Amino acid sequence: MITGGRVVQEDGIAIVYKVAAALGDKLLLVNIDSFTQVNVNELYKTPAQRAAVLQVKENELEGIKPEFSLEITKIRKFAEPELNEEFFKMAFPAGNVKTAEEFEAFVDAEISKELRRESDYLFTLQLRDFLLKKAGLTMPVEFLKRWLYVINEGKFTKEEIEKDFDAFVKLFTWNYLQKYFIKQDNLTVTPEEATAEAKALAQAQFAQYGLPTAPEDMLANYAKKILEDREQGQKIYEKLYEMKVVEDVKSKIKVTEKAVSAEEFAKLAKEI
Repeated sequence: MITGGRVVQEDGIAIVYKVAAALGDKLLLVNIDSFTQVNVNELYKTPAQRAAVLQVKENELEGIKPEFSLEITKIRKFAEPELNEEFFKMAFPAGNVKTAEEFEAFVDAEISKELRRESDYLFTLQLRDFLLKKAGLTMPVEFLKRWLYVINEGKFTKEEIEKDFDAFVKLFTWNYLQKYFIKQDNLTVTPEEATAEAKALAQAQFAQYGLPTAPEDMLANYAKKILEDREQGQKIYEKLYEMKVVEDVKSKIKVTEKAVSAEEFAKLAKEI
């Protein structure tokens, strides 16, 4: 957050890992109370990422200089732990993993969940294309091109709009179809579901930076900030409504599950 002209990062896990990756071997030369220069725009490529790590809204980024002086106040050394009682209590305070065997089972379950997410995402894309073809809707192409040009106030040229127009029409039509099912079948997303999804997103981000089990209060704090950000909050609700639509349609059609290899899965994904 911005305090007194300075950016104070209360939960600095994400930015620390990014800085470590950017500095590489140079990080071995730093000492406590030393300073190093970092550029947030180089560490984080999208406005959403930069806003999240600086704990500001995206529209506030313009007034913030991307160059920061990072002070090293503490250095911790990490070593590969022994899989003993002390480790499991620290890594899994809930007590759901207590032995090496349970740890392997936990890892297998996490991999299975990730593969299921990938499979569900591919199914969503396939179902979307099926419904778009089945509906056969014709959109007012020239009107939409003019509309895009006007609402973006010249940010994109007509040539740029033309280049990406097919992808836009596909997404626009899919959103139109989703609204039909949402209204027809009274589909809703509750605030509790949105919060749970925001927490899952925050946990996934923490896991990328080496924190597989973030504290509940930290997750709740980040989830609140995600939902308060208009763009990120809208994406959360859009994702959940899409999931509801997919499950709704899935219940009305015959779905056949088929086991495929990783290579076959990658080939199917490329065809979308």
